[in-house]
Amino acid sequence: MKNARILVVDDEALVALHLEQKLQLLGHNVVGTAFSSTEALEQTAVHLPDVVLMDINLGRGISGIETAQRINGNYNIPVVFVTAHSDDATLQKANTAAPYGYVLKPFDDCALRVAIEMALHKHQLDLERTRLWEELKDSITRVKTLSGLLPICSWCHKIRDDQGYWNRVEAYIQEHTDATCKHGICPDCLLQLYEFSERKVPSEE
Repeated sequence: MKNARILVVDDEALVALHLEQKLQLLGHNVVGTAFSSTEALEQTAVHLPDVVLMDINLGRGISGIETAQRINGNYNIPVVFVTAHSDDATLQKANTAAPYGYVLKPFDDCALRVAIEMALHKHQLDLERTRLWEELKDSITRVKTLSGLLPICSWCHKIRDDQGYWNRVEAYIQEHTDATCKHGICPDCLLQLYEFSERKVPSEE
């Protein structure tokens, strides 16, 4: 399991300290402890942790749920909620922040370890999915570019690119697609070549 850099957010100092000690025993690095939403956002910006362990109830002010939404939206960092409440109403409200997991108080070492491990794994999958999606969009854009009108010289058959340079058809295709050109002679050209060769060779009398 990766030793994660973790930010702990809880409005109760003793609970935060207890959680920090457990995380250190599990081999993780606690990069900071925040006791309010404001501190959580500030420390997230400074430390950019791998995971944020967020208490749902942060007392007065902005809740842990809204804080998690801001962290996820601004930094794309996975948040695992820490809560003493497991009722449906609390979970439904917490799900609006798209958390990467839950840990119930009082803390269980095994549950804590699994929640962090699953959050890191799921986040890595999300990053990979985003990367593949961006590659797909880029490929679609390139295909659409090739499906539009292409300026082609009617004499030499070169293609003009977006910068105004004229390129051979093979060079243009290899630059804008993943295709590799394979050269050959079409039947029409082969016939013309044969007829030309026949004219060049003097006939025997």
